[in-house]
Amino acid sequence: MKKKKIVIGLLILLIASSSLINEDFAKFMLSGQSGSYNVILVRHSFLTVLSISIIAMVFNLISERRMLYKYLLGTSILLLVISLKTFAIVKNSNNTTVVSGFSIFPIYNCEVINTGDCKMGFCFFLKDEVKKAIED
Repeated sequence: MKKKKIVIGLLILLIASSSLINEDFAKFMLSGQSGSYNVILVRHSFLTVLSISIIAMVFNLISERRMLYKYLLGTSILLLVISLKTFAIVKNSNNTTVVSGFSIFPIYNCEVINTGDCKMGFCFFLKDEVKKAIED
């Protein structure tokens, strides 16, 4: 049982540490462009990811007591992964592209023709920031 808690704790720390990645490197990995001056990165702050990971670590430590704590641990790990949602808005002279992904791993690439073209997925708090970055 101790090994399982250690593995889960290391997994939580590994997921949380991916938010520490340098902004220019994240822009490069998401957009695939070496010149990151025309790429706008939208993501949650490190403090948000850190606080969710601390909550997950606490539930990991007390998860033996009740089944409720195991469910809360699973929910907090899911929130931790969702908080790593990242958007890179690539603005070229003739088009705008939105690349969404988790941390530095691109998942969805969308070329913006009209303002509401791209699907945002699970980005309840970043949706307005992405729209604002596209329009600017």
